[in-house]
Amino acid sequence: MSLLAELGAAPGRLALVVGSEPDRGPLDAFARALDVPVVSVGRTLTEPPAPPASPSAFALDRLATATLLDDTDILFTPELQIDPLLLLRDLGRRYPRIMRWPGTIQGGRATYSEPGRRDHHEWPISDAIVLRPRVVRFPDEMPYSIERVP
Repeated sequence: MSLLAELGAAPGRLALVVGSEPDRGPLDAFARALDVPVVSVGRTLTEPPAPPASPSAFALDRLATATLLDDTDILFTPELQIDPLLLLRDLGRRYPRIMRWPGTIQGGRATYSEPGRRDHHEWPISDAIVLRPRVVRFPDEMPYSIERVP
């Protein structure tokens, strides 16, 4: 798969799937093509044992073998003090990762939640591949479009 080769050639490059929660088309397509599961970040990080003092190190350890990451809202919980983009880059330095971004990406900025809320975050993004779901009519069409953010 050329996307994973591109991610592997640039360790730490982000691959973010943008789309509504019920639409898992791109992640499911990758799961079938790569024969790997889509990992629920929320479920993985809340299973026992309880996290140690460093939630970021705990997340790195628990997600070390996951290629496709979904249900990522937990990473934006203010109490955890995790930078989701930094976490994904750290994971991506080990091997390629694709993560569903639960917010919006426009104009080189990744946003989560609404301004004024405690869980609101906004980052400039660079060196990223953004996958946007799209409607397909035939099963051999890619269920996403690709945007590269330099």
